[in-house]
Order: sequence, then structure tokens, then C-alpha cells
Amino acid sequence: MGNSVEEAVKLAQKCIEKVPVIVLGSGASRPFGISGMPELQAHLMKQVNPAAAGDAQLWAEFTAELARCSDLELTLHNVRLSPSLEAEVVNQTRRLVLGDDLRAFEDLLAGQAEFPVSTLLRHLFRSTHSSVTVVTTNYDRLAEYAADVEGLENTTGFTHGYFRSCGTLTAPNQPSRGSRVVEILKVHGSVDWFQDAHGTALCLPDSAHIPPSFVPLMVTPGTGKYLATHEEPFRTIITRSDAAFANARAVLTVGYGFNDRHIQPKLTNRVLRQQVPLLVLARTLTRSARSFLAQCKHSSFLALEADGANTRAHCLAHPNGLDLPGTNLWEFGKLLADTIGKP
Repeated sequence: MGNSVEEAVKLAQKCIEKVPVIVLGSGASRPFGISGMPELQAHLMKQVNPAAAGDAQLWAEFTAELARCSDLELTLHNVRLSPSLEAEVVNQTRRLVLGDDLRAFEDLLAGQAEFPVSTLLRHLFRSTHSSVTVVTTNYDRLAEYAADVEGLENTTGFTHGYFRSCGTLTAPNQPSRGSRVVEILKVHGSVDWFQDAHGTALCLPDSAHIPPSFVPLMVTPGTGKYLATHEEPFRTIITRSDAAFANARAVLTVGYGFNDRHIQPKLTNRVLRQQVPLLVLARTLTRSARSFLAQCKHSSFLALEADGANTRAHCLAHPNGLDLPGTNLWEFGKLLADTIGKP
């Protein structure tokens, strides 16, 4: 790169101008107070009651393995929990994330937070495009809030109202007449999704008293049986996600670790084999992300990560990274300010 910062901005603009499929990982929610794995681990250790689940011995094995490897996600894969303990882990995960989510929403209402996704959506819909797809592995509703702030019609696959049933996801090429639609594909579920005693998927208000027979529709690490049991809405959502990547003109990822088995295959095929533009933003690129980027052999990919007070850029010309001193382009909001201008 000659003028490194300028060329990095141009690469980012090349991706954004193609109206990318937006992928939001946990790193996209962290700046807004949504708990990550460290906080979830601490919460589970404090709140899960194995005696109530009747599995004190199994939980002791789980905590011993967690102490050994210090990796919650790996431990959830290594130690197969009983159905009762799995249910408790899901319930406690929902409890933690829901509290964080509601505090983020309060900050938004008080004018104390601005979501970069809102800024990007506002910009993308200045084009002739009538739809934008957001694929997220997060349980929170920051993507929904971002669309709502812009007054944009958005769908997560459920009907509207207080008692929301699982409907048909609006296809990107079939929005309501004259509207702009944000299709939000939550491949791991949401804090407000449940399955009732009859196997029906529902989306309920936060104020609702949830009956004990209702199971949160949230796929947590290590709980593959939840995905197998709750075929809908996950089957449809993942199918829609696959279609979104298959037709993507570009892909933008924010805080995504490149290790999710639900969206990785189609994302890999589109970026690596069909070489669509890719823009990656992360505080720290994961090992999986670095491995993925090492396979990119085209000139229209750019990954930006924090490097102390600076940004480190990875592209075809600099696969091992290039320092961009005095910049924080890896931050979503800052990148948007430098690529599409002030909102």
C-alpha cells in the first residue's frame, strides 16, 4: 500500500458500495455491554444449581474440566451435560444476555448509545436496493434495534404483534410494496424466542410471564441436541442464511470469529472460491479468522484489527499485516465515518 490508510479506506469502500451481507458476531455486541464468554462463564458458575437439576456429580465433572482448560465453549463440547443441566445452562444464558440487552436498549432510548449498524443501514438504503441481510450468531436484539431506529421494516421470521408466531421469512426480493426491508437471520436464536409445550415456536414480549413448559430457543455451545430438536425456526433461518451468502455481492463481518459451523460453509465458498469482496473488523482476529484469511487469494479482501492504539491491516499484499499508525479503523463506527462520512 502506498498511502496505507487511504488504500485501506478504498478497499473498505469497495465492499460497502456493493451492499454486503452483514455478519455480526459477539464482538459486535461487546461495546454495548452484552456479555461474552468470560462473563457467561462466571455467571454459570455462580447461578447454575446442579442439586436442583439432580446432577451434582456431572456438574462437578464439568467445573473440573472447565478449570483444566479455561474454555467454556470447549468444555461444553467435551462434557455432555444431562438434559436438565443443558436446560439450566440455556435458561441462565438467556437471563444474563436479556439483562444486558435491556440495558443497551435503555441507553439507546436515553441517547447514550448509537449503533453503527444503524448508520450503515441508513447509508445502504440510499441506493436502489430494497433489502439488506444481517446474519448474526448473537442472542441479543441490537440488530433489530438498529433497524427500528431507522424506521426500517425488519423481519426475523416471526409475525408482528405481542403473540408472534413463526411465519415465513420475507425474501429479500419480495419486500412489502414500497418498503425497505432488513432481513435479520439469527442462526442461534434470540432471548425472546421460545418453544411451547406443543412444539410451536413463539416470540414473546419481555414483560410476559414465561410458563415453565416453554423452552428458550437458543442454541448454546455444546447443545447440538437443541438444534436437532427444534427444527424450526432454525432450519429455515439457516437455509435463508445459505441463500444470502450464495447470492452475496460482498460480505462485511464485525466481531465474528469465523468458526461457526452453521454459516461458515457457504461464507467460505462465496469468499474464497467466488472471490467476492470481504471486509473484516475485529478487536483481535481469532486463530480461525487468520486461517481463513490466509486462504484468501484475491485483492478485494481487507481485515482490520486493533494493534495497541493503532490498526493492523491484512490484505493480499500484506498477508502478515501492516500497521496503520494513529488510526482506529478497526472500530466499526470509526471505519464508517472514514468510508461513508458522518451520518
